[in-house]
Amino acid sequence: MSRQPPAALLVALALVSVLPACGRGESSEGQVSGEVINVTVQTARLGALRDVVRAGGAVVPSSTADQLATTNEPAEVVEVPKNEGDKVEPGDVLARVEIASITNEIANRQLEVSEATTKHEAAKTEEAKLNKLFAQGFAARNQWDAARNTLAMAENQLNQAKSRLESAKASEGSTVIRAKFAGIVIKRFHTRGDLVAGGEGDPILRVIDPTKVQVALQVPIDQADRVQQGQPVTIQADVRTEAGTVAMKAAAAGAAATTIEVRAAFVAPTTIPLDAIVQAEIVVEERQNVLVVPAVAIQRSEDLPSFVWVATPSNQASRREVRVGLSANGLTQIASGLAEGDQVILTGIAQLSEGAAINISR
Repeated sequence: MSRQPPAALLVALALVSVLPACGRGESSEGQVSGEVINVTVQTARLGALRDVVRAGGAVVPSSTADQLATTNEPAEVVEVPKNEGDKVEPGDVLARVEIASITNEIANRQLEVSEATTKHEAAKTEEAKLNKLFAQGFAARNQWDAARNTLAMAENQLNQAKSRLESAKASEGSTVIRAKFAGIVIKRFHTRGDLVAGGEGDPILRVIDPTKVQVALQVPIDQADRVQQGQPVTIQADVRTEAGTVAMKAAAAGAAATTIEVRAAFVAPTTIPLDAIVQAEIVVEERQNVLVVPAVAIQRSEDLPSFVWVATPSNQASRREVRVGLSANGLTQIASGLAEGDQVILTGIAQLSEGAAINISR
């Protein structure tokens, strides 16, 4: 007669065979069945996006209110009637100089006129004498005609000499430098008797109109193409903030340049002093009343559309494909795929799968 195992042993063996199978119950996405993932969320909302280029700079006179009194070539300073701090009006003499080349040219032309005048007077006297003798029958006609031709040539030479003298004197105007606008002298570089090399590298003095100022900003070269005339600018100096617009953009100084100069004009008269150091934000793009979410919520893949994870009312994760727009200041515009009020998941994203249970941390 065969012996049967005890009933208690059969029950134990059955439990051993069942329990391991229960422990292996995982979902296809790797989430353990029943696991709840802690996440944080933020509501998709309507807002404004401002994409800006930031740059530092200083308050300077505007390009039309800044005059350097300079010469075109080496010269000696004869007179500087204005001192630093003096006011000037349009047309006021800022400096008188003597330019050797102009002085020599005028002297040579004056000598030329003097010689031509002497020849003309002699030819005129000779022609008058022969004209009288010819009328009296004491001179041949060919002698009188020759005298007349000589006088005509002398007159022509005298007129040419006078014209060249006038041209030389016209260049003398460059030896007197006058103010182009009303302003003040902020710097005097030379005084009477000094020699100047000429050009902006060696000015005699500088005049500005302090009521017309701009901000000279140094914009990174890789951002330069985004900056255009007329864009709004926010200018910050100490605790003061003022509005401006892009007035002009200079060309790059060379292939090695890392910045370009951008001039911003103030919208209203400014209280920021000349030479003050400022920081500015140039608004290169702005969009109002668009749907935005934190940029960290956007998931991207080379082969797949952008997407976000959304918390559903039943506390589950749902994957939503989205089309994005402008990104700025940590926010990204959602052009399609979400609605205002959707709860976008920001953290715990790496553990999520479609339909995963979530716990929203507040």
